[in-house]
Amino acid sequence: PQQGPHKVSVNARLRARTMHFALLGHEFAYMVRRLNVLQAIEGWSTTKAVQHHIVLLHTADAERMKSAVIAGTTLLPRDRTSTHSMDTLPPATRKLHHLMTANVTSGPGASPCWKLLAPFLPSRALVDRRVSLDSDMLFLQDPHSLWTSFDDFSSPHLVGAALNHDGIVGFNSGVLLLELSRMRGERSEWMHALQTGVRALRQSNVRLGWLAD
Repeated sequence: PQQGPHKVSVNARLRARTMHFALLGHEFAYMVRRLNVLQAIEGWSTTKAVQHHIVLLHTADAERMKSAVIAGTTLLPRDRTSTHSMDTLPPATRKLHHLMTANVTSGPGASPCWKLLAPFLPSRALVDRRVSLDSDMLFLQDPHSLWTSFDDFSSPHLVGAALNHDGIVGFNSGVLLLELSRMRGERSEWMHALQTGVRALRQSNVRLGWLAD
């Protein structure tokens, strides 16, 4: 059945108010023990307008995590926690990740690069903004203060990230504010930036480091 204009506008307002936080992990066994940051967000939040996203590389692991969420073993709200698989990305986008991570020195350098492709996940089509977090992050206050950093974005801004603080030149991928609604599409500015970056990596023979920051 079709929704009336009033219901559509109400749903749009609810989507606009909802905060979205995501973790990305290699596999179920690794990730199920590293949900502390999402649990902390749930505990500190003064509103229930929080949606938790758990992203795994493969569909089988995402299904196992979904079962754990339903069973209550993740200690996250069943109705506000979703699981996603990078297997569902379009083939061309998966190929882009392969080209992006062809030269990795060691460690999990290829995994953080999946975060850059989050806008193209079909299961995130209705999510306009998202904060992507590493599992070792520590929350000590209401996550709303971090979420409101999106208010500082102007119309061209796509990503918010902090500079590395350990002497390494570049940005840290531990916390990424992603303006997903502006990043989607095969001809988007974001896709163009990724493709340009991949060409530059391949031409310069630069190798991704331990964390790909």
